[in-house]
Amino acid sequence: MSSPAANTRARLAGDGDPLLGERAGLLGRTGRAFRSGSCGTLKDPQSPPARCPGQGESSYIPLSNGDEGERARMTTTVDGSGPGTSAVEFRLLGPLEIVSRGRAIPVPPRKQRVLLAMLLLRADRVVPVRELGEKLWDQEAPADPRGAVQKYVMRLRRALACTGCVIRTEPEGYRLELRHGTLDVDRFGEAVERGTRAADAGDLEAASAQLAEALGLWRAVPPMSNVVSEALHRDETPRLVERYLQVVELRVDLDLRLGRHAQLCAELMGLTRDHPLRERFWVQRMRALYGAHRQGEALETYRIVTRMLAEDLGVDPGPELRAAHQQILTGVDQPAAPAAPGWAPAPAPRQLPMATNGVVGRTAEIAEVVDVLAAPPEAGAPRLVVLTGPAGTGKTTVAVQAAHRVAERFPDGQLFASLDGPGAPDVEAVLASFLRALGAPAGAVPAGRVDAAALFRSMTAGRRLLVVLDGAADAAVVRALLPGAPTCAVLATSRCEPADLLVSPGAHRVALGMLAPEEAHGVLRDIVGDRVRAEPDGVARLVEHTGGLPLALRRAAVALLTRPGLSIAAYLGELGADPASRTAP
Repeated sequence: MSSPAANTRARLAGDGDPLLGERAGLLGRTGRAFRSGSCGTLKDPQSPPARCPGQGESSYIPLSNGDEGERARMTTTVDGSGPGTSAVEFRLLGPLEIVSRGRAIPVPPRKQRVLLAMLLLRADRVVPVRELGEKLWDQEAPADPRGAVQKYVMRLRRALACTGCVIRTEPEGYRLELRHGTLDVDRFGEAVERGTRAADAGDLEAASAQLAEALGLWRAVPPMSNVVSEALHRDETPRLVERYLQVVELRVDLDLRLGRHAQLCAELMGLTRDHPLRERFWVQRMRALYGAHRQGEALETYRIVTRMLAEDLGVDPGPELRAAHQQILTGVDQPAAPAAPGWAPAPAPRQLPMATNGVVGRTAEIAEVVDVLAAPPEAGAPRLVVLTGPAGTGKTTVAVQAAHRVAERFPDGQLFASLDGPGAPDVEAVLASFLRALGAPAGAVPAGRVDAAALFRSMTAGRRLLVVLDGAADAAVVRALLPGAPTCAVLATSRCEPADLLVSPGAHRVALGMLAPEEAHGVLRDIVGDRVRAEPDGVARLVEHTGGLPLALRRAAVALLTRPGLSIAAYLGELGADPASRTAP
């Protein structure tokens, strides 16, 4: 079954929409100034140290085939005495690459590459063996993966011996030590922070340039295409892509404020084609066309997106799209959002991830969440819904679906934070991000949690905001991120049962358990089709094997969909869940 986004791209690629005939890539300005470092060796008792490739040379060899564009040339010597660049560079924002003095260090394929990606994503932090096993074997790790993981770590140490990077063995797992400035993900975040500070200071030109530099570090979207791990791409890639798209939106907003409407038109046509369900890009496209004196095309753009949302999702345009349309019709400029005295106005944040299509078996739970969030506010406290349940029950999917359905009731914005998983921010970082999204200059964000939470409550007072907190570890995390007005609402997901939080005024718990058998059958039927009806016994055993977990069911359904000649019984045999099927021909 094709997704709405895929259907939309296919339809918009036809001849019926002349406005989508243009396309341009993102700005290609890049900045790659790194801190100096050294390229030493690791002593491995079972193998000689690897040699840095091409000493004295400065050519580039990619790890994967294809034109990845020009690369910065590096001339730093092994001891780091060369002029101005780091001896080694790790790149995740595209195909995974390691470059030392301008030349690639080949990374062993498959599981070693998955292992390296995980360690880089959690650089300078311990990655448990259990988590590494899940990513290496896509949730089907051996009962005790430590020995196998240790073998892959040993091989990876050999491959990285000339980089000066150390993989430490810890009681719970492994930790990769990196010098500052060697990982492109970190440099991306630093460049975005510089751009945010410049915007807060009113230097829009510098802010746009810094954000363009940050985006220039991305060589491909989605990233890590040469890392083969379904679990890694499910858990890590969406967060990276979402952050990238948010920075694109911010940079386009700055360029619109700088009057670069005509230059943005072609780029935004490409962005709306590539991300047709992201309404913010459609709003920016309309404003760019209108600012470039192409009012008719701007209004036609609204007609296109309205038709697309109705046909693919059965929904109307959101409040920001409707407001932009009305402003173009009346010739009224974009109204400035209210801001604190002396602070630059900020657009209402729209941070919700794209909703997942085809949610099966959670209709009642989503409706319950929507009813609570849409209810009239109670005096004294914001509405709070806590979604609880084990891993794999679909808490994030339900939360995002419900949040999109009530987003229009919160016109001052929707804030979203992912609080668990590798690379998740701490509470202080989330508060700082929320405050900046609401218009606080970076220099005005308090460093401490208590002061930052107090400012957050002050800035949300009188606003109608929805805050979504995905993966809260405990009640203390949620309490620190609660807004300060009953006109706001909070939707949190958690694997634990925060009982002390649920006694708060306005709190409501929605528990997600395993899917009922008929709902589990519906998940399989929607993906696999009529094969479900042809093999009722196999379906029943598959549902039992997956425990009725939506995530496990979807993974099994996708495996069957991609192998149409494989029976469900044979698939179960491969999993070891059906001993009888292993003897079948």
